[in-house]
Amino acid sequence: MHNEDKVGASAIGSLVRSAGRREVNPFPGGVALVAAFREWAKAFIYESKRADLHVECAKENSPKLHITIDKNKTRVAACKTMLTPMCRMNRGLKRHRDDNPIMAACKVSDAQFQSAAEFEAVLTVTGEITPHCCRV
Repeated sequence: MHNEDKVGASAIGSLVRSAGRREVNPFPGGVALVAAFREWAKAFIYESKRADLHVECAKENSPKLHITIDKNKTRVAACKTMLTPMCRMNRGLKRHRDDNPIMAACKVSDAQFQSAAEFEAVLTVTGEITPHCCRV
């Protein structure tokens, strides 16, 4: 099956080729990165936590956006809609992370933020080059 979505899925590690029941091109780093951001996004599903984040965003002059969780883990577009606001609010999220070190979900490093921004860029470019019906 040929699908334009495979480029984005491969970029974030959700598409893995196999031969003889062995993975040929695993990308565990990409899967772990998306999982870490997904866990962090889950921390802000409650209005009180989101309000705390928006206070930190206001201090850092960062946009106050709503983070959506990619409940559908098979669609690349769902991953992009989760990563985009988190990348745009990076200053506020980093400040929230630094001010709340006891939150287990805040274990995302600055290097992982950089990688997430690169993932988001790849998914944006992939969406622009695919036909309208398959856009991410």
